Amino acid sequence: MRLEGVQRKLADGGRWHLLKLEAKLRVTLNEMLDQLETFWFQKSRVDAIRDGDRNTRYFHLSAIIKRRRNKIEALQNAEGVWESNPEVVKSMVLNYYTSLFTDSSHSVIQSNLPSNCFPLLKNAQVSAFAKDFTAKEVKDALFSMKPFKASGPDGY
Repeated sequence: MRLEGVQRKLADGGRWHLLKLEAKLRVTLNEMLDQLETFWFQKSRVDAIRDGDRNTRYFHLSAIIKRRRNKIEALQNAEGVWESNPEVVKSMVLNYYTSLFTDSSHSVIQSNLPSNCFPLLKNAQVSAFAKDFTAKEVKDALFSMKPFKASGPDGY
């Protein structure tokens, strides 16, 4: 590889033009590696794109498998009994998230904390935390994300 030869010459006591050539070769190598990564990313999706858009058996099986994987058919209640009645499962989910996002859980946490550990916030600081996000802030946050990156396990 040409880059290796240039680096060997530089190790022997290189010249200024070899440093420029090495930098240029590194840029070219990085561009080629980016193109190769994009090629393999696109190639990995070819089968799904080719077969998934047609009204084929493959498409129908893929849709059925995805639907079954995403469906919650039963949940275990607090007593350890599995509930499969859709109305009971729905109420269990609703109750879980209602209790998860209520303020009562915060008062329990606050009562266990030592009183002098944290500095108090001023009213202006509290109101700054409580204000709504603007559309521009949301747009800036979304557009600052790198392409082809998945969200974390928490969805953010």
